[in-house]
This record gives sequence, C-alpha cells and structure tokens, in this order.
Amino acid sequence: MVRRRVGLTVMLALLIIGVLLSVLPWHAGAIRLAGVSVTWWYAVALAPGVAVLVRLIVGTPAPVRALASWVAPALFVSVAMQIFVAAPAAPLVALAAILAPMMAGCVRARAAGSLPRFLAAGILSAAGTLVACANFLVATDLARGVGLERWHGLLLAAPIALVLAWRGGSRWRQPVLVGSVGLLAIAVVAVAVATGVTPWRAWTRLASRPVVAFDESSVWVTQGRTLSTPTSVTLTEAQRMTATSIAMWRVVPGDDGDGSALEWRLVPGDSLALRSGDQVLLPAGAGVRFESGRRVPGAPISGVAWADATASSALDGLLAAAGAVVTLVGGGLTLLASPSASKTSVRSHVALLATASVVIVAVCWGVYAADVGADLALGVPAATAFMRLPSVVVSGAWGGALEVVTAVAITGLLMTAVTTLADRVADAWSIGSTRHASVLRAAVVTAGALVALVPTTAWNALMLGLGLAAAGLGPTLVDAPPPLRLMASVTGAVAVVSLALADPWLSPIAPALSVYPALLAIPLAAGAGWMAAARQR
Repeated sequence: MVRRRVGLTVMLALLIIGVLLSVLPWHAGAIRLAGVSVTWWYAVALAPGVAVLVRLIVGTPAPVRALASWVAPALFVSVAMQIFVAAPAAPLVALAAILAPMMAGCVRARAAGSLPRFLAAGILSAAGTLVACANFLVATDLARGVGLERWHGLLLAAPIALVLAWRGGSRWRQPVLVGSVGLLAIAVVAVAVATGVTPWRAWTRLASRPVVAFDESSVWVTQGRTLSTPTSVTLTEAQRMTATSIAMWRVVPGDDGDGSALEWRLVPGDSLALRSGDQVLLPAGAGVRFESGRRVPGAPISGVAWADATASSALDGLLAAAGAVVTLVGGGLTLLASPSASKTSVRSHVALLATASVVIVAVCWGVYAADVGADLALGVPAATAFMRLPSVVVSGAWGGALEVVTAVAITGLLMTAVTTLADRVADAWSIGSTRHASVLRAAVVTAGALVALVPTTAWNALMLGLGLAAAGLGPTLVDAPPPLRLMASVTGAVAVVSLALADPWLSPIAPALSVYPALLAIPLAAGAGWMAAARQR
C-alpha cells in the first residue's frame, strides 16, 4: 500500500512539473539543450525514465490484459498528429499517455458493489463503445485516404474484430501487440535511416527552419495530388494554385469584402493567382498543384513557430492541454486499474515496455512528419497522413512496402484494443454463460463500428470515451462510502453526456470543453461527492 502511494505521488509530481514547464515565464520551457527544448527532453526522456525506475523499485505492475486497450491506434495516431500540427503542449500530452498505465498499477479499483452493477457496467459499456469507435474511426480515415468511402474501412476491419471478440481468448493478443509495435518501430527506424538524422536532430533542423514551405520535390509541386476529402485551404501568403482535374473551386476572398464565395469551374492546367488570407474550398476528388517555395497551408509559419507552440502555450492552449492530460490520466486509471494486486512478471514488463514504446514511436513519427513532410496532411485524414510518411521518405518499392507494414501494424493494434475493451465490458456485467458473454462482446464491437459512421475525429471520440470513464467510474477509485461514490458517479456521467449533447452550441464559445468534457465533469463529480459528505456530517 505504501509503495503504491509513493509511486503514484512521484508520477503525479512528474506530471505537475511538466505542466509548470509549460507555464514558466519568459518561455523558459523553450530553452534548448543540445538543440531541443527543455520541455521535450523532460516529457519524452527524463520523466518517463524516472517513472520506469520508480515502477521497478515499488514493484507495481499494471494489469497485462488491460494494457492492450491502451496501445490503440486512436491514441498513438492522435499523439503523432498533435505533434505534427504543433498542438499546444503536445509533449505534455505524450507524457500523460506514457504515465497513465504506470499510474494505473499504483491504484486499486473497488470491488464489485462499490457502485450498483447496472450503473457501473452501463457507464463502462458506453465508454468502451466510444473508445472502440475511436479506433474504428482510424480505419475509416485510412479508407478515405485511399479514395474509398468511410464504410469501406469498417467493412474490412469490423468483421475481423467481430469474429475475434465472439471467439474470445486472449493468448494471441500479446504476440500481436508486441509484433505490431515492432513493425511501427521498424518503419520509424527506416525513416531515420532514409533521412540520415536522429529524431532529436530532425527536431533541431525543423525548429531552425525560417519558413515551412513546399519543397521542389514534393508531389504537391511536381504533379499534384487528388484530394480524398472536401478540403478548406487558407493561404498565409500569395501563391498560384493549379488544377489537375475538372472541379468546381470556391474562393472566399480574405480582404474586407462581404465574405461571399467566388466560384470557378477549372479544368486541368487552369490556375488561380490567390492572395494571402484567401480561403479556397475544394471538393473531394479535386486535383491540386501548389508552387514550390510557398508556405504550406495549415502548417506553422516557421520551424520556430512549431517548436514554440509545442514547448509552451497561451492560456487557451494550456486549457486544452490540461483537458487532454486530465482525460488521459483519469480515463487510463479507471480502465486499466485492477481490483486485485498482480505479480510482477516478464509479461507485465514486456506489455508495459510496448505501451511506452508506442507513444515514443508516435512522438518520433510526428517529428519526422513535420520535418520532411509538412504537406502530408493536406486533403487527407490524420491516419492517412500517418501511414504515408514512410513512402514519402523512402522512395520506390521499399516505401510502398513500409506503408503496407504501417497499415498492418495499425490493424493489429486495432484488433487487440477493441477485443480487450469488449472483454472488459463482458466482465463488468459478470455474464456466467459463455454464449451470453460472446454476444455481449460482439455487441460492443458492433456498436463501436456503427457509431464510427458518425462524422467525427478519432481524438474527439477517444476523449469523450475516456472522459466518461474518468468522470463516471473515477469515484470507484476513491475510499469513500458507497452513497457518496454513487452521487459523484451519477453527477460525473450526466455532466459528460450533457456537454456532449451541447457540443453544437458549446464548441464556438468553449472549444476546450467541447473536446474535453472531463475538464468540467470531474470537478463537478468531486464537488457533488463533497457536498453529499458535508450533509451527512
């Protein structure tokens, strides 16, 4: 008990130090050591190293079975893209993703009965379905990236997951998990060899770049690309865009006009001379070619801007980063914590190493993508940009092979994550019949795939699912009387659902709460518990 508390305290302190580095005055967290900012060294090297050492000393293994649900495509693809697009305090988000499973080994979930079964199992079912949906959304993104419909991705991924969930069994998961992480690591190593720089050197090179622009060898410049999704491009400097296919282009001038859009039907070879601030609305299937040396729309203006955005942030960005950290840690603790102590074993060490490794791989992936392919995410979903990196860096057949390897690894991790979540839900309902358990597992997979048809992002679905788990099931981790836990659980779950339903009205005025409802729901749940406790005194 004492060792677990010490371990949890140290890891919470590591997170708090990471937050402080993001808010230090004079951008102290952006000070560079060996070319890389202090915040990055701390979040990706120092803090994880200390956490692993503490875990080995206190001997608190996380449950091996549950870790497979954490090493999920929705998590590592989203972490890589947060770094790629210079999201505020992205290193802090990566640190939370690494520490959450280690912290889960330091807490114990309350035994059955701490909440009414229908409530606890119902919240877990909803949260598990949303997290499964987030992972299926990665499959839909991959399908859209290659010109297919979203449901084509589900048609390929969902039946495999459904069969595996129905059959049950978990022996296959750890080999698939470790193998998939290994394939992703191989792809990153291949990118490092092809570029000839280490991840930290790539970071330094990018952070010193005066402008993030289209390279003359970019496919967007040489022959153009066809957009797989409707795309809005806002130009940050004047440039000429050329059509490579017949399409209707709509341009909203960036001057002080009335905001009405101008329309042109362009054929291959036609071009438009556009000004800084113009917004170009392009339909799916439109072919576009950009000018060499011009800034990449949607990318940071310069490498310095990219480095500063990820190392520190303004208040709004810090609020979003805090929401991500609270959601990842809270959701990770509730989904990964075990009600009983487990023995430290080789399997637990391997699983935890794979969990930390996949986040480190995602960080390296995001850095390399921002360095060598700032135009990767133009006109494609996040998962497609993630998969394209090896083929952009490595030319010829080897690049195509690495792209296939990446897709296989994502598929393997999707299957392990979704089936593990289905098992967790079935266990929560304590279904005695094997057949009934199979039906319930299949229902979770089916529901997750169907919800993935709703147009949203994998990150938003993941944050909603983890937020519901954190706010609704977090009280089971607290030593409090059952009535107080019940009050806090109901309040937290209702708050998350209410914020999710209010998203159309909430997102324009409070975008952080729109994406991270746990940021408000967890304090509300804690407040409800404290108020109930005060009334009983």
